[in-house]
Amino acid sequence: MRSGSTFTSELFQTHPDVFFMFEPFHTTWYYRPKIIPYLHKYKRIYFDDLEKFLTDVKIDTLDKLLRCQFKNLDILTLIQEHWHDSITTKAYKLCTVEQIGVAGIENCLPILTDACSRAKVNFIKTINLTIHQAEPFIDKDPNLKLIYLVRDPRAVLSSQMRYGEFAPSAIDSYSKTFCGIMLKDIQSYAKLKKTHPNQVTFVRYEDIAHKPIPLTEDLYNFVGLPLTQNVRKHIYNITTGGNDEDCPLCISKSNSTQAAEKWRLQAKDDFVQIVDSNCKNVYQYIGYLPIMNASSLRDMNVPVLTVPAHELML
Repeated sequence: MRSGSTFTSELFQTHPDVFFMFEPFHTTWYYRPKIIPYLHKYKRIYFDDLEKFLTDVKIDTLDKLLRCQFKNLDILTLIQEHWHDSITTKAYKLCTVEQIGVAGIENCLPILTDACSRAKVNFIKTINLTIHQAEPFIDKDPNLKLIYLVRDPRAVLSSQMRYGEFAPSAIDSYSKTFCGIMLKDIQSYAKLKKTHPNQVTFVRYEDIAHKPIPLTEDLYNFVGLPLTQNVRKHIYNITTGGNDEDCPLCISKSNSTQAAEKWRLQAKDDFVQIVDSNCKNVYQYIGYLPIMNASSLRDMNVPVLTVPAHELML
């Protein structure tokens, strides 16, 4: 996705009271299996509508994750690689490497269950969930919070294109589809914000990159956690003293502000003009400005951010 979600979620996973799960829907959504096995020989089998089938599996998985019911998850989720990418789930993944097979999974599951049950906050980082899909969970649980993260579509699409997710020749059709989906999600969020103002919040990646400590304080207040000195130090390290900005797959950056806008030095003018044309409705909602010409694109003194729509910020 390249939206800055990994960087943003890193602000939370080092907190001692957080149980952090990184992209738990990845395997079923990426590989799109038609048969999904569970422990104890139970299976779900696709018959006619694969999209509905996979969405139903995802919603069911989310419900179990939120309740720490790992023993009821499907096997593909339980063996997926991203358990290794969280401080709180890495021990489980290492355990399943040492103890292979279904019996190994069952032996290792208490590691997840115990850590999840002890935590004050269970945090799921995902790019595979729409606002519409999350809405029933918000309706059902007044303690559930949703952080809706967005990033400049030009930055996201530029990164996706560099890493081969689509061909440069497809930018017109791809950006239309991308921003069409994004617009639906934004509109769903605006409706949800009206009905559940204290359960959902909106944040731009660029704002976090420009002001990491103040924005992190806001997010921590939103979820009801204290911002500890150790977390503050960690945020400083990953935003001002980390990897070089030319490492887009890295979490930490030596300068998060420069990293957030480096796409402006890499993108071509015709690419930007196409995205600006296809994504202008999205810009109006979430507060991005079109770029008038090539010189403005490269001039970092020319702003690309403005105030988001009022209905997102209420």
